[in-house]
Amino acid sequence: MTPKTLSILVPVYQNAGSLREMSSRLLALGPQLPGFRLDLVFVDDGSTDGSYELLLELHASNPGVIRVVKLS
Repeated sequence: MTPKTLSILVPVYQNAGSLREMSSRLLALGPQLPGFRLDLVFVDDGSTDGSYELLLELHASNPGVIRVVKLS
């Protein structure tokens, strides 16, 4: 049986200071959701504080769970 997917869309703008903690808390949801595959989609809207680069690092560490979209 294929698990259902739970996608969480996270808008990002100038959030570099909180992204590691937020992603850690969201990733912790995965084991608490039996039968679901967690899909975290972070959408950067032109941040200039390094948020996008940090998101790429988080994606590299969790490629099956974290996706990154860059707008603008």
